[in-house]
Order: sequence, then structure tokens, then C-alpha cells
Amino acid sequence: MPTDVAFDTRKEFKRFADSGSFDEAQADLLVDHSREILVGVATKEDLKHAVEGLEKDIKLLGSEISAKISAESNASFLRMIWVVGLGVAFLAGLLTLLAYFPA
Repeated sequence: MPTDVAFDTRKEFKRFADSGSFDEAQADLLVDHSREILVGVATKEDLKHAVEGLEKDIKLLGSEISAKISAESNASFLRMIWVVGLGVAFLAGLLTLLAYFPA
């Protein structure tokens, strides 16, 4: 989750005020505005944790998909064995009938 970014307001105020381009009121306003903008901005650490979490989720999803594919393959193989077995049994029965009742 995004956390407050470390923002040194005193350092920024001094930098703006010392530049000569801003008076103290303007420098103070810029620092306050910068602080407001940075609220909720993700840090590198936040992004690192998010990526790690996503990588774990992707690995878990990959494992689940592999397991489902494996289970489906096994089920398809068993169906194929049943169909072939029934076909062989039908042909054996048909040949047996033909042997008992020649043309």
C-alpha cells in the first residue's frame, strides 16, 4: 500500500527561499503544495512488495492451471480407454455372432 513519501519540508523550504526566486510565503506555499501532491504516492519499496505479491499470485495460478490441465488430461485418457474398450468389446461380440451364424 502506498505510504507517505519521506519529504523533508524544511530542506525544500530552505532551498526555495535561498534560491532568491521565491519569497518565504511562496516557498511555504510550494512546499505545502508538494507535500499534498506526494500524499499516497507509492515508494519503490511499495512497488517492490506489490511485484512480489503479484509474482506469488502468478506462480500459484500457474500451479492451479497445471493441476487442472493434468486432471482434464487424465479424464480424457480414461474416456478414450472406455471408448476403445467398448469398441473392442463390440467387435469381439460381432465376430462371435458371425462365427456362430455363418452366412
